[in-house]
Amino acid sequence: MADQCGRQGTATDLVHHASDRVQRVADWLEWREPGQVVEEVRDFARRHPGTFLSGATMAGVLAARLTRNMAGGGMGRQEGGQPEMGAPSGQARSAAAVAPPAAQPAGART
Repeated sequence: MADQCGRQGTATDLVHHASDRVQRVADWLEWREPGQVVEEVRDFARRHPGTFLSGATMAGVLAARLTRNMAGGGMGRQEGGQPEMGAPSGQARSAAAVAPPAAQPAGART
């Protein structure tokens, strides 16, 4: 990306720096067995628990956002344009608004 841009600047430097880091991580992973990688991660987590937890939190948020975006095809939209979880779309939404609620058995909790 930075090579095709042809401009010099902060963004270009950041992209080159990120590219170098990703390449180093890929090289590191290539020469290790899965058990070694797990042991290295455990050692890092023991030495730097705050950093490890912060990284795990960021990875979890990123994974959740990616999963939500990939599964977002069937979701409705709220008034502000934000996805509404589990909302029916199109004709199903119209039918749901008109249809009466289903009767619940006696003693059922809501």
